[in-house]
Amino acid sequence: MKGNRILFCIENVRQGGISKALESLLPVIEQEQIDVSIFCVNQKDGPYAETFKKYFYKKQNKLLYLLSTYHSEHKGLGRIGLIFVKAIFKILKKVFRIDVFSNALKKELNNISKENFDIVVAFSEGFITKACSQINAKKKIAWVHLDYERYLAYSNNIDEEGIYKRYDYIAIPSQHCSKSFIKVFPQYKNKVQVIPNLVNEAKIKEQSASDEDLDKRFSIDSDFRIVSVGRICYEKRFFEIPAIAKALKEHNIPFKWYIIGNGSDNETAYLEKKIALHKVEEYVILLGAKDNPYPYISHSHVLAVTSLTETFCYAIAEAKTLNIPVITTNFGTAYEVVAPQHSIICDLKDFSKNIIKLYSDKEYYNKLRTNSHLIQDNNKLCTFLKEVLNNKNIHK
Repeated sequence: MKGNRILFCIENVRQGGISKALESLLPVIEQEQIDVSIFCVNQKDGPYAETFKKYFYKKQNKLLYLLSTYHSEHKGLGRIGLIFVKAIFKILKKVFRIDVFSNALKKELNNISKENFDIVVAFSEGFITKACSQINAKKKIAWVHLDYERYLAYSNNIDEEGIYKRYDYIAIPSQHCSKSFIKVFPQYKNKVQVIPNLVNEAKIKEQSASDEDLDKRFSIDSDFRIVSVGRICYEKRFFEIPAIAKALKEHNIPFKWYIIGNGSDNETAYLEKKIALHKVEEYVILLGAKDNPYPYISHSHVLAVTSLTETFCYAIAEAKTLNIPVITTNFGTAYEVVAPQHSIICDLKDFSKNIIKLYSDKEYYNKLRTNSHLIQDNNKLCTFLKEVLNNKNIHK
């Protein structure tokens, strides 16, 4: 595949599954000697800015940056200036119908079309998929990282049929989510390919060994340590943790439950309210987002996943890489990423019972830990890209 060019399009380089998935794909693709570039609307604000720096298609478009950065990511005069500039752009759009953001984005997309990339990939659903559908390229792939039926439910049944019609292939990380997408769009069944996300095992193991910057609130010397990792939002259901923690407390389990991640002010406040309601302030500790969560996972006894839905749970894959047992809810893709020999899948109402078993039954716990390891296959991604580049019908 030497000499071929692929462009991944993303919205930002902030912490999250999209950035992590892309980071893990890049070295595998480069081994196939494909020239990789990234177009990013906001390529400055986030921990992956440095990671993706060498891949960026071109320098940051200043207008796109101004309109996609958050006030909270700036301080002092910079923040005041940003609020003022955004107010002006808002007036231009509302009063004079001049959409500065759309015009700047359209210009960028037109420039990409002139490059004649072999493959253009819209690497996140929604806004990016819609924008990249306008790009001219030899082949276009839409990468869908969610349960599409649920996505429609919380996006007010947005009509995207015409958008996916413009793509040659639709890559989805799990069987469950591919079935969900096909249920909504059966006419695109032959475009869908299940391409599991990859995990950078070497990086995870290397970074997990770094204890220098561990949060002082995280103790590695005592207690049964439970960790949950992810964005504080409704889908992750971290607000259910305090009630489970209360049950553990009542059974005199000496534990600490650490939550790594951030969210909106409202979601975080609701979680804090639940912690106070159940009087588990000493047991449930919010550590905030961490650029390197791996030492926290590796020094914990179990990873707890309380999610309502997951397309590909990176926290589970990372825990398996570090040989840490997992207790998780039975979301759609749970059985695709975990197995009974190294993890527990159960309802939330049974979390406390199973955590107590993990704590009290050392033989059972050690068996799960011994069996916990990650198995992944890079070949499926490489085979898929080769077939796309060779213009073969991969569905025959």
